[in-house]
Amino acid sequence: MALYNYDRKLTAAEIKIENAAYSENSKKLILRFEKFLFVEGLSKARVLKYLSQMNAVAEWADFELDSATKEDIEYIVGIVARSDLAD
Repeated sequence: MALYNYDRKLTAAEIKIENAAYSENSKKLILRFEKFLFVEGLSKARVLKYLSQMNAVAEWADFELDSATKEDIEYIVGIVARSDLAD
């Protein structure tokens, strides 16, 4: 049995994203990004961290992730810089 059980944590993160209040389009983008991260060879721990961060960003965003403007990105960067996600 794995010490950190990343498979279970990844499943929980995916369920959290699927049940989130933001748009279905943003959910699909985040889950597609997850697949891309694994294709790129990232570890389960790193993918889990990115999923958590993207979930938070999508919750803060009042726009579709795939149509973000420069101002939208600057707004999110400002929030992230002041949050625990900056670490």
